[in-house]
Amino acid sequence: MKKEQLQDASIIAYLMPFIAGVFGSIYYLITLGDADRTLYNVLLLVTKDPLVFLTGFLGLVAATYFDAKSSSGSFEQIPSKLQVVALSILIMELFGALVAVNFVDLGELFLLLVDGKYAALMPLLTLVYSFLLLLIKTSSFDIRFKTIGTAVSITLMLAGPSYVFYSSVTGMGSNYVLGVATLMSGLVFYILIKTLNLKVRGSA
Repeated sequence: MKKEQLQDASIIAYLMPFIAGVFGSIYYLITLGDADRTLYNVLLLVTKDPLVFLTGFLGLVAATYFDAKSSSGSFEQIPSKLQVVALSILIMELFGALVAVNFVDLGELFLLLVDGKYAALMPLLTLVYSFLLLLIKTSSFDIRFKTIGTAVSITLMLAGPSYVFYSSVTGMGSNYVLGVATLMSGLVFYILIKTLNLKVRGSA
C-alpha cells in the first residue's frame, strides 16, 4: 500500500470503535421489539456486545500498524492519538448514558455503565495499549521478545478455535465469545509485535 493509502486506512481504523458502535446501535434498533426499543436498552446491548468491542479494539491496533508503517516518525504520535480516542470514547459513553437515564438517575447511570461491561473496558484497554507503546518507545526492542511474542500470539490464535471445537464436541456448549476473544487477543498481540518491529527498523 502507498503512504497515502496507509494514512487513509489508519484514519478509518482509528474511528473503528465509533463505527462499530453506530452499526451495533442500528442493528439493535432494527431487531428489538417496539416495547424494548429504548435508548437505555440499545446502549446496554451495544456495550455488552463482544463483537462490537473486539471490532473496535482490533481497529485501533490496526490503526497503529498502518500509522507506524506509513511513516517512521508517526510512531512517536501514536500513543497520543490513542489517548485522544480513549477520552473521546469515554465522553461519548457518559453522554449517551446520561441521555438514557434522562440526566437525573445517577444510580441507574452507574448500573448501566457496570452492566455494559465493555463501556469501561474499551477506553481503559485503549489507554493501557497507549502506555505500552510509550514504554516500548523509550526502550530497545529485543529479538527474543519478538520471537516469544510471535509464539504466544500464534498459540492464542490456535487456542481460540480449538476451545470452541472442544466445547462443542464434549457437550459443554460452544462458548464462542471466549473462543473469539482468545483468537482476537492472539491477532492483536501479533499485530503489536509487527508494529514494534516496524518502529525499531524505522529508528535504526
